Amino acid sequence: MLMLLGMFGIFAVVIILGLFILYIVGLWNLFQKAGRKGWEAIIPFYNTWVLVEISGLAWWYALIIMLSSLISIKDIENFDFIVSIASVVATFFAYYNISKKLHKDVGFAILMTLFPVIMIPLVGLSSNYQFDDSVVVSEHGPIQNGTTQMDTSNAVHNGCFSDNTNQKNFCSYCGNSLDSNSKYCGHCGKEIK
Repeated sequence: MLMLLGMFGIFAVVIILGLFILYIVGLWNLFQKAGRKGWEAIIPFYNTWVLVEISGLAWWYALIIMLSSLISIKDIENFDFIVSIASVVATFFAYYNISKKLHKDVGFAILMTLFPVIMIPLVGLSSNYQFDDSVVVSEHGPIQNGTTQMDTSNAVHNGCFSDNTNQKNFCSYCGNSLDSNSKYCGHCGKEIK
């Protein structure tokens, strides 16, 4: 029985280690898609700072996200629940902006917040997700001047007003920007579909 528990423990450690490595590889690729260095993904706390930077949030959101980890390390009671909630909200704001830059909706941001170990590798390793840095986002995620950006984005999709000024085309194979009339990517040579 003890040997069975030991084997189960080793199996669990291998699975957790594999998921962690997959997450780091996905984050590495996501950073590269956003124009950052991939190695920034492997440095604890700094990777959170970079994630907030590429999301376009104000710098202090990174501190809120990191504060949760620091409080759990120090085991400070009475603040951990409040800080954890603030950290989850700040993380959602970062993923909300990143989802917009990936041309995805709020549901995608929720999935990224709840399941980052699955979603970050999916976004980082798939050629279906290209980072569009030309998308304008708020430095406070979905909150902008007392209203939510989600309200105005629905108006754009419903044709109430146009937001065509910052649209760019990107190659679905390598992610490089394209001219609007390109038939082939100037970087990788693939045909644009």
